[in-house]
Amino acid sequence: CFNLEELPVKHWAMSMAQKHVLVVDHSKFGKVRPARMGDLKRFDIVVSDCCPEDEYVKYAQTQRIKLMY
Repeated sequence: CFNLEELPVKHWAMSMAQKHVLVVDHSKFGKVRPARMGDLKRFDIVVSDCCPEDEYVKYAQTQRIKLMY
């Protein structure tokens, strides 16, 4: 998340949602941003343009996060 002003609305939306889907391109993995939606484990599904590095695939498996790419 790049816009700090949008963060409260996004957090509210996540608190109301039944499923949490993160859509991200491969360049975002491993980056630190000034605002964030939360830990990766808060998401049920992660959709990306390509398969992330092995460490993220293993983490997703242990956290039962579905990866789609």
